[in-house]
Amino acid sequence: MGITVEPIKGDEIKKALAVVDGNPFEYNDVTDSTQRGPAKPKLLTALLGGVDKMMTTTAFVYDEITDTAQLPSGKSYTERGKTIKNDDAKQKIFAIPSFGLRANIRPADYANRRKPGTTEMMDEAYLIAKLTEKLDLGYILQDELGFAKLLTEDKNLVDDGPFTQYNFYTDIVGSSRPSKYVMSLTDTSADHIKLQRDQKKALLEEISKSGETVSAIVEICGDTYFNERLEIERNESLGRPLRSNLDLASMEVNTSDWGSTSFNYDWFKGDQDGIIYINYGAEILTGTKLIADTDAYMIPIGAKNFVGIAYAPAQTQTYVNTEAMKRYSWSNSNEFEGVTLITEENKLFFDKNPRLIRALVDA
Repeated sequence: MGITVEPIKGDEIKKALAVVDGNPFEYNDVTDSTQRGPAKPKLLTALLGGVDKMMTTTAFVYDEITDTAQLPSGKSYTERGKTIKNDDAKQKIFAIPSFGLRANIRPADYANRRKPGTTEMMDEAYLIAKLTEKLDLGYILQDELGFAKLLTEDKNLVDDGPFTQYNFYTDIVGSSRPSKYVMSLTDTSADHIKLQRDQKKALLEEISKSGETVSAIVEICGDTYFNERLEIERNESLGRPLRSNLDLASMEVNTSDWGSTSFNYDWFKGDQDGIIYINYGAEILTGTKLIADTDAYMIPIGAKNFVGIAYAPAQTQTYVNTEAMKRYSWSNSNEFEGVTLITEENKLFFDKNPRLIRALVDA
């Protein structure tokens, strides 16, 4: 008696059909199944997400207010001093793109099939649940990709849709983002701590100008950058008494999921610069790392008017001109064609303060 498994069709979920050669009524034990799927990096979403703006139109609108300062002037006792100038505000308007995924479950997809890992017959409800999980994963990965694009390019995600891709640094600041600041991590003659503290000081100045209160300064590091910065920290620990609970010269670095609930990331806090370094070598589907090996991005944690997602309502009879929801879902059912699931998220990954990202490179 032989057992064959029907091959997977396209990019659909696994729909295994056990065909028994011989006695069709013979019982077959099924042991625990194995499962493999794409990684789910959510570090950037955890650190940068959570600031959601629910719009009632398809535009993200806010006012940019720039306050200036004017020092008192010297005058005689009979004069009244210079007049303070009024400050202007600018309205910013950005269109919100729309993204969608759909799935179809046909009767033929579960006819004569069993649920993988069991002897139970497959049904429509099972496939709806599995494809819903796959839809969820697609949007989760897209959020991480959207924040990565803001971090590395200052641009919003459009994914080939018919929407404008903005460069927030150019549109808001009026010039291109400065070239990556060279940190000379492999130069043994460089003062690495000073280089890091100079960048931190510049970022703290921008934070102060923005009126923000932040909880930490973090560098999201590519693999090579993290390893080289860690090596410097290890060498700093040699030849002196241990000043903390973690001796990087001989002990394992910290790990944490940083609220991402996905997988743990190596990290350490600089002993002299106070910066938190996180090793982020993630990739999404394509095999290309979201942060290049030799790059790092210094950002504040806890800023309120920084990056986030603006959502727009679905343009349907029910939802147009209403407060947006994160996701919209519909379903159509047909006796012969089965069930079609339709989903969309209308969202703009925005950066209202692009000066709070400092792009670094190891050498």
